[in-house]
Amino acid sequence: MDIKCKISRMSADAPNWFAIIGDVNLPEHRGTVFGLGNLINGIGRGIGSIIFPAISSALLLYYSEPLNYFWSLILIQLFFIPTGICYLVACFYIEKDITNIKNILLKRANEYRKEKE
Repeated sequence: MDIKCKISRMSADAPNWFAIIGDVNLPEHRGTVFGLGNLINGIGRGIGSIIFPAISSALLLYYSEPLNYFWSLILIQLFFIPTGICYLVACFYIEKDITNIKNILLKRANEYRKEKE
C-alpha cells in the first residue's frame, strides 16, 4: 500500500481521531488517552480563541482593517503544520500498531479461553 492511500484514510475529524486512538491503544489505556486527548483539544481551542484576536489586534498596527484578519488567518494556519507532521508520522505506524493490538487482544482471549476450560 502506498503512502497516498494511507494518508487519504486519515483525517483530523474528531470521530476518525477517536477511532484511530481507540484502535492503537489497549482497552485499559483508552480512557486515559481519550481524556488526555479531550483535555489537549480543549486547551488548544481555548488558546486559539485568545491567540487570534491578539494577533489580529497586533497586526492592526501594520495593516488596515480587512488585511489584518487576512494575515491573522494565515499566521494561525502555521500552527497546523506540526499537526500535519504528526499525522504523517502516524500514518507510517498505524497499521502496524493496530495489528499489534489485535494480536495482543487475540492472545488474551485465547489465554482466557484456556483458563475457562
